[in-house]
Amino acid sequence: MREFMSEEQWRNLKEISTPKHRGLVHFNDKMTEPCIICGTIESVQACHLIPYRAHLTYGFNPDFLDLPSNIVPACRKHNKWVELPDEIVEWIIEEMLS
Repeated sequence: MREFMSEEQWRNLKEISTPKHRGLVHFNDKMTEPCIICGTIESVQACHLIPYRAHLTYGFNPDFLDLPSNIVPACRKHNKWVELPDEIVEWIIEEMLS
């Protein structure tokens, strides 16, 4: 699987607008672990470490962002807390390309 979209795919996606994410239903159904921030088991969702919006910002392949290694359990309250900041995402990209 390609980590990044081709230039043409990325350009076309950026031109049409942000598509709605199809959701992580295949992960949410299996999400039985507690939130990694607070430990609650209520309202736990599958959340992206590298934010899903990174497919538009940095050209990541959306399927790459949905890999289990980029998904963690977090409650609704802490969903955005688990997302890596742009500086870390950019460092990851540098490491991937080096």
